[in-house]
Amino acid sequence: MSSSPNINKLLKFLSHPLTIGAGIIAGFIIGLYSKESAAAIAPIGKMYLSFLNMCILPIIITSIISGLAKLIRTPELGKKLPKIASSFTIMLFIPSLAGVLAASVGKPGKGLSEADMDALGRMVSEQSGASEQGAGGMVDFLVGIVPWNLFDSLSKGQTMSIVFACIFIGIAAGYAKNGAIDDMIALVDTMGEVFNILFNWALYLLPIGICAVIAEQMAGLSLSVFRIMFGFITLIYLAMVLLVMAYAVAIWRSAAVTFGQTLKAMRQPLFLAFTVDSSFIAIKSCLDSLEDELGVDRKIAALIVPFTMVANRQGKIFLFSFTTMFMAQLYGIDLTFSHYAVIIIGASLAGMAAPGGGPMLVPSIAVILSAVNIPIALAYVIFTITGPVVDRVLSTFTVQGSCLLATLAGSKGPSSTGTKEK
Repeated sequence: MSSSPNINKLLKFLSHPLTIGAGIIAGFIIGLYSKESAAAIAPIGKMYLSFLNMCILPIIITSIISGLAKLIRTPELGKKLPKIASSFTIMLFIPSLAGVLAASVGKPGKGLSEADMDALGRMVSEQSGASEQGAGGMVDFLVGIVPWNLFDSLSKGQTMSIVFACIFIGIAAGYAKNGAIDDMIALVDTMGEVFNILFNWALYLLPIGICAVIAEQMAGLSLSVFRIMFGFITLIYLAMVLLVMAYAVAIWRSAAVTFGQTLKAMRQPLFLAFTVDSSFIAIKSCLDSLEDELGVDRKIAALIVPFTMVANRQGKIFLFSFTTMFMAQLYGIDLTFSHYAVIIIGASLAGMAAPGGGPMLVPSIAVILSAVNIPIALAYVIFTITGPVVDRVLSTFTVQGSCLLATLAGSKGPSSTGTKEK
């Protein structure tokens, strides 16, 4: 029995923000100054992320199926659907517009020296094997969204296809008249709770896992070219901070809490998304904070949060419009009104469900670059260099956007959690 307090102390120590911060710092140091050590502990990071993803996909599936089924069986659904749909659509274009504005004001692609341009050119030549493919990325997305075989999609981790299938399964479950449907929904909830417990256990190992993950990422980073992209990265971080704070204000105005409570509620989900570099990893924390601290109906949040993290990736949308503007500035392309329209609309559609990160994003952004007559090869260089640094703040913004959408649709009103600041 005496070991129980010791175990509790150990778990509290491992979950403390300072311990997690120490793991992050250690990861940076190992990656930058001991690449051999980073390679040695890289499997630990991969195993840790694999375990988290093993828990997250079932949580997404059970949340959408159960949440949508319960929503349909709830009378007020008809009143909320128009608001959910309109909010979702509007928020597709906010980060795209913000990306264009940030690049237009900051001009990160202007003023580079000839030496800097030569360094980027050498990296482009090294990427010569990456062909100018991917112009059909948006078409591939639209065609591939419907799973040919659900079990095959599950085995390959094709999240958008899985979410698409879960939406229709949830709708069918909501309209089913079989008397046992409530038992089925309860079983789905139970399965989700099991994986929530596993996920919470995994978070105790976050300092170790995040150290290994960051060390591997930093080991592959070219510091000389990183200096060239410093303005690009700095502007992205500045824009993300401003947008996250703007969304926090919108959450505060929609929820029946004070602004301080809003910041407190979003602290853990945002911190988790930033440290682990995954919006999906923060889903459980988002649902808990939205329900417990912001008074959002969990049934609505359980549907909106997982779905919008897949189909309304605010960070990727911003990145696509900002990067397109950056590359247009590098190549000295004079953009017309129609070009701006293509960037804004294209980034919103291509970025809403763009898979992966780093150079894996190139096929998704290629359709926009081709429409504006920008060579694609440099995009591989940009995303490879900046991916390890900016992806995590983009994931953080996506989490904030998902929580805002859930708050707009599912806030229970002033009676649920207290009173708002006057």
